[in-house]
Amino acid sequence: MRLGKEVDRVNQQWYYTAKPGVTRPWKDIVKWCEKTYGPDAGSANSRWYRNDIVQGGKLWFRDKQDLTMFMLKWS
Repeated sequence: MRLGKEVDRVNQQWYYTAKPGVTRPWKDIVKWCEKTYGPDAGSANSRWYRNDIVQGGKLWFRDKQDLTMFMLKWS
């Protein structure tokens, strides 16, 4: 799992990011995030959102505490 801090290109705000990798259960991760953080609004204005890409996805968290909770669950 790769972690980072990046600027979102759309709204120019800092986010904490997690890229779980292709071996992780992506659908289970997304379901857990929706249950824990609320629905993914599909935009950078939500508490969290995701990018689904071919080689695994990246999760974007506005708060460091949310990233920490995610790491404790999925690492």
